[in-house]
Amino acid sequence: MYVYYRDLVLKHFKKTHILLFLFGCFTAALNFILPILLTRFLDPSDFGLYKAFFTYVLVIPFLSFSGGHLGYLYFARDRDKENFHSRLKGTFYLLIFQAFLLFMGFLIFKGGGGSFSQLSEQNEWLIILIGIMSIPSCFFSEVSIIKGNTLRGCLLYAFFEMLKVLVLIIGSYLYGMNQALKYFFILCLLSFLFSCFFSWKYYFKGIKLEKKYFQEIFIYSFPLSLSSLVFFGIEKIDQILILDITTLDRFALISLGCFLFPPILILEQSLQKRLIPLMSYDYDHKRFDEIEKKLKWYISRLGVLVIPVFIFSFFHSYEIMGFLFGDRFTDSAYYFHTFVVTYLIFLIPNDFIQKSISKNTEVLKSNLIIFFSYGVTLLLLTKTTSIMTALIFIKIGILFKAIGRFNAFRLGLKSIERSLFQVIPLKDLFLYTLFSFISLGLLKVGANTIPLPFSFLFKGMCFSLLFWGSWIILMKKKRDLFI
Repeated sequence: MYVYYRDLVLKHFKKTHILLFLFGCFTAALNFILPILLTRFLDPSDFGLYKAFFTYVLVIPFLSFSGGHLGYLYFARDRDKENFHSRLKGTFYLLIFQAFLLFMGFLIFKGGGGSFSQLSEQNEWLIILIGIMSIPSCFFSEVSIIKGNTLRGCLLYAFFEMLKVLVLIIGSYLYGMNQALKYFFILCLLSFLFSCFFSWKYYFKGIKLEKKYFQEIFIYSFPLSLSSLVFFGIEKIDQILILDITTLDRFALISLGCFLFPPILILEQSLQKRLIPLMSYDYDHKRFDEIEKKLKWYISRLGVLVIPVFIFSFFHSYEIMGFLFGDRFTDSAYYFHTFVVTYLIFLIPNDFIQKSISKNTEVLKSNLIIFFSYGVTLLLLTKTTSIMTALIFIKIGILFKAIGRFNAFRLGLKSIERSLFQVIPLKDLFLYTLFSFISLGLLKVGANTIPLPFSFLFKGMCFSLLFWGSWIILMKKKRDLFI
C-alpha cells in the first residue's frame, strides 16, 4: 500500500512545477552561497573580476539569438507525436548553427584587435567560449523535462551547477580567481560535450531532420530571440555600462547591491515552463477563460513570494548586506535599498503570453523603442563617473524595466481579449501585502519587548513563519497548486 501511494504521489509530483521549483531552488541556493563564500576570502578587486566575468558571459547567449530553445517549450504539446523528435533535432541544429555564427563573429572582431571589456585578453576569450558553449549545453536536461523525465533533467542540471560552484570556490581559494576561471572553462566544455552526445543518443539517433520543421522553429523562435535580447538589454545594460566607468572593486559593491533573491527568478521560470504548453493549447482552442484563470493563478503564486520578500528586504537592507557579504561589502546596501524595488516588477508577466501563442512582433517593435530610449539615457549619464551615477542608473533601470514588462503584458492581453483588471488577483495581492506588514509589525514589537538576541537570521525566520503561517491558515482555497 505504501509503495502504491508513494508511486502515485511521485507520478503526480513530477508533472507539476513544484519539482522544477525545488530543484531550481537548490541550484539557486548553490549560486546564492557562491558569492557569499567568495566575499569571505577574495579582495574586492578579485570579487569584482568574478562579477564582471559572469556579467559578460550572460550576454553572449542573447547575442546569438538562441531563443531556438523555446521551440521545444512551444511544441511540447506535440511531445507524443512522431514529428516532435524531428522538431527537437531541428531546434538543436539551430542552436549549434547560431553558436557557430556567433563564434565566427567574435573571431573577426578579436582578429581585428577589438576588445569589449577592461579584462585581460585571456579572460575575454574565456568569456566568448564559455558563453557560446552555454547555448546548447542545457538542451539535454531541458528536453528531458519536456519529455516527462523531470527528475532526470533536474538532477543533471543540479549536478553541473554543483560542480561549477565547487570549481570556482576551490580554484579561487587555492590559486586565485584567474586560474579558477580556466578550470570553469574545462567544466563547461565537458558539459557541452555531454549534452551533444546524449541528445544525439536518446533523441536524434535515426531521426530524419526535415527542413520544414527547421524553418518552423526558426520562424517561431527568431522574433522571440530578438525580443529576449531587447528585454535582456533593458535588464542588464545598466550594469554593462557601469563596468566601463568604474573600477572592479567599486563594481563589486554595485553588483552585490543589485542582489536578486534567487527563488523569485526560479519560481517565475518554473511556472512559465509548466504553463506555456498549457496556455498554447488553450489558445489554439479559443479557451480564453482558461488562459485568464492561469494568468491569475500565475500572478498570485508569484505574489506570495515576491511581496513579503520585498517588504522585509526594503526595511532590512543594511542588515541583509552585512549578514550575507560581511563588513567589507556593507556599502553595497546603499544600492540594494533602491534595487529591491525591482522585485515587484516580477509580478508583471512580461512577454509570457506571447511565448504561449507565438505572437511577438508588436511587442518587439515597441520594446525596441523603449530599449533605444533607455540606452541613450544611460549613455548620456556616463559623462559623469561619480558614486551617484550608479545609483541613478539603478533608478532609471527600474523605471524602464517596469515600462518594458507592462507594455509586453498589455499587448499580450489584447491577443486574448482581456483587460488588465480581469487577470490581476487584486484581493490576493492585497492580502499578501497586509500579512507582510502585520508580520513586520509583530516582529518589531517582539524585538522591542522580548529580551532575546534578535539577530538578523532570527528576524528573518520569525517573519517567514508569521507570513507563511498566516497565508496557510487564512488563505485556504481549493487545491489548485497542481494545474
